[in-house]
Amino acid sequence: AWFKDDLWLKLAKKANENAKYLSKQISKFNDFKLSYPTEGNEVFLKINNKTYKKILELNIFPNLWRRINEEEIEIRFVTSFETNFSVVDEIINRLKLVFN
Repeated sequence: AWFKDDLWLKLAKKANENAKYLSKQISKFNDFKLSYPTEGNEVFLKINNKTYKKILELNIFPNLWRRINEEEIEIRFVTSFETNFSVVDEIINRLKLVFN
C-alpha cells in the first residue's frame, strides 16, 4: 500500500513541508539558532540550557540531541505526515509566551 500511487512520496513530502514550516517559524526567535538547513523532516536547533528548561516548562518536548558544551545543547524536532500547521502554530504560540 505504501508504494501504490507513490503514497510514500506524498507522505514524505508532507512531513518535509511541515518541518520547513516549523523551521521558518521557530527561527524567528532570538533564542533559537538553526544548526543546519531544514531539508527533510527534522529540525535541529542550538539553544542554551536555560532555554531548554523553559521549553520543557511549556510542555514542549523536543529530543535532546547532543550537548555541545556546558552551556549549549542541540535539540531536534521531527515532523510526520500527520503533523499539520496547526500543531506547529500551537508550539509557536506557546514559545511566544516566553521568548521573543
